Amino acid sequence: MSIKRIHVMDTSFRDGFQSVFGARVLTPDFLPALEAAVEAGITHFEAAGGARFQSLYFYCNEDAFASMDLFRKTVGPEINLQSLARGINVVGLDSQPADIIDLHAKLFKKHGMTTIRNFDALNDPDNLKYSGECIKKHGLKHEISISLMDLPPGCQGAHDVSFYIKVLQDILAQGIPFDSICFKDASGTSHPRKVFETIKTARDILPKDTFIRFHTHESAGVSVACYMAALEAGADGIDLAMEPVSGGTSQPDILTMIHALKNTQWDLGLDAQKILRAEEVFKACMKDYFFPPEALVVSPLIPFSPMPGGALTSNTQMMRDSNMLDKFPEVIRAMEEVVRKGGFGTSVTPVSQFYFQQALNNVMFGTWNKIAEGYGKMVLGYYGKTPVAPDKDIVAIASEQLKLAPTKESPMERDNKNPQKGVPAAILKLKENHLQDSEENIFIAATCQDKGIAFLKGQAKLQIRKEEKRIVQQETESKSVYNVLLDQTAYEVVLDKDKITVNGKSYQASIEEKKDQSSVNTPTPQDKTLSVEAPMSGQLVNVFRKTGDTVKIGDVILVMEAMKMEIEIKSPYKGIISEINLQVGDSISTGQKLLWIKIN
Repeated sequence: MSIKRIHVMDTSFRDGFQSVFGARVLTPDFLPALEAAVEAGITHFEAAGGARFQSLYFYCNEDAFASMDLFRKTVGPEINLQSLARGINVVGLDSQPADIIDLHAKLFKKHGMTTIRNFDALNDPDNLKYSGECIKKHGLKHEISISLMDLPPGCQGAHDVSFYIKVLQDILAQGIPFDSICFKDASGTSHPRKVFETIKTARDILPKDTFIRFHTHESAGVSVACYMAALEAGADGIDLAMEPVSGGTSQPDILTMIHALKNTQWDLGLDAQKILRAEEVFKACMKDYFFPPEALVVSPLIPFSPMPGGALTSNTQMMRDSNMLDKFPEVIRAMEEVVRKGGFGTSVTPVSQFYFQQALNNVMFGTWNKIAEGYGKMVLGYYGKTPVAPDKDIVAIASEQLKLAPTKESPMERDNKNPQKGVPAAILKLKENHLQDSEENIFIAATCQDKGIAFLKGQAKLQIRKEEKRIVQQETESKSVYNVLLDQTAYEVVLDKDKITVNGKSYQASIEEKKDQSSVNTPTPQDKTLSVEAPMSGQLVNVFRKTGDTVKIGDVILVMEAMKMEIEIKSPYKGIISEINLQVGDSISTGQKLLWIKIN
């Protein structure tokens, strides 16, 4: 029996970090493990892009370009380093004009990348064409991707074999240049038979020597079966990770796959003992990091609500930071309806974030009472054409709430005309903040907006989670933190003097004190001055009114950010603001009194 060598990309240091830690890992911490992986024979790493770009500025207080440089220096010049791009969104949640898309490819080449995997969550080839051309123009290899998932039960019209083959045919018809193709399932929900039939049919359509890779996650528990199906169909490469960031929401372990391929016609060409030694080094590097319990399990809910592994822990980490993790099970269940009615964009960034944000809004504010901006723009066509038409009622609600008409205009062409986007707009923002307008800074300002500017000004805060300091710069010696997994639901329990907090909900040890607190904080209809409370936890990002201002019902007073969404705090009363005791940048908890209004 002839043996076929299967090419492995090690995703540990990009997708692994994103899937387990929400991408919040400091670069110097993992470099010994990276060196060990090279010594073990790994020649291809996922090294940058995706959430490992913005998260470095948002949470790690690191420069992503410096991280890429250090990655390349550590592995040497011959190793294939790959990054992840989101088509016209490049490395952010929002779409970009042509000049930023081109700058993305130029800078990632400059900072050591060899290959860029490029996908579009809507599987719209129009969103991949120009970015693919830029990748090739700047001397990088282009791995074009088709995004996979399974729809919730009963849904149809997309995400079957015929749909993926139609996308592939459109890519070929448009002449988009690529060096390899990846069928990418970020949620791990595709079933093995569909994987086999899709790749088998693609193999028959593509030129004979086309390199086909398959990517999935263990989230739904079928990753190894899907990899075996992909190899049987003719795939040439697969993505794997190393312990301690393998399995669960991440890719299956390299050692697991070596075991699965015993006595078959496929071989990974890797020495299991060398990989085992590299994993020991890796575990030592990560020993201080907090491993979220939800990142280490297979979830039976994922096929119903296809949440990608990389987005799952990013969202739960933000929910932990906002003291609202108790809402996660309810939100993940609410995602199913959001997917059903949203036009079947693949649940991968940025669409997965749109799905989650809308599900969160449905839980917090009532079903469809508040349309998340990203989700609303998606169903209205502002990110391109969804695979099927979104629910008409949801389109109407989104149009009314966002004050936007549905559109069929190309997102990139629209962004090209937008004076608030692009290189000139980024340069202006840098100059306003007295910052150097280098190409790197321009790209950071364009893709990371205000948080990128904060980093460049030295104002970014470190927000990673390590075992000895659950939340860096936020933990105190008086607190004890425990993480509990019960019935596949994660609970963070904080013991702090006479108070116990479970996933953000506080319980007083003293019943008498709790009664006193309730009697003080409960307003009555007769009150002349009433408070306005925060609908969820987050951070204050803007203040539009001040003490003494007259407001009417519906006036926007504050803007807070939660779960990557801006939430307007509007006046529920007509009157005069008697007190605002907050400043921009302050953390806000659910139910916190933000301001008081004296009723007219």
